[in-house]
Amino acid sequence: MVLALPSLAGCEYTYEDDWSQPEVAATTAPAAVEPQVRRRGPPALPTEEMQSWAEEIMPDAAGEVVYRSLARLEAGEDRREETGPLPAGTYSLTLACRSVRRVDFLVRSVESALIDLRLLCGPARVNVLQLSEDVVLSLHVHADEDANVAYRLILL
Repeated sequence: MVLALPSLAGCEYTYEDDWSQPEVAATTAPAAVEPQVRRRGPPALPTEEMQSWAEEIMPDAAGEVVYRSLARLEAGEDRREETGPLPAGTYSLTLACRSVRRVDFLVRSVESALIDLRLLCGPARVNVLQLSEDVVLSLHVHADEDANVAYRLILL
């Protein structure tokens, strides 16, 4: 069997001697995007001014104050505290900090973490805790930069 294929016609290329690079329209690079400015909190206060700051920042609340603390942390410092034994009930825990960077708060019962947050300093944060049994709470605070921290636990 003979297979006949059509013949391929030859391709002819023509080159012009006066060839030049085509003109490309000028383009401008997109404007540089400025990085977002990280929101910063107010700087930490000296120890002698902390009490008036804490009184101002902590909102008034009804109930019996069962635990409170106020401290100044140096950059990179960790602070750990424990409340005394707390009876079962509903509590209001107010956390506040003053620092140019965020502050980490961890509140635990024996069994689990109840509050684990990285707080941007400024207004105080109020959390409601429902404790179903008597417990001792542990509080762990970490500051990347100098910070003032305050917390108050109220039995509602």
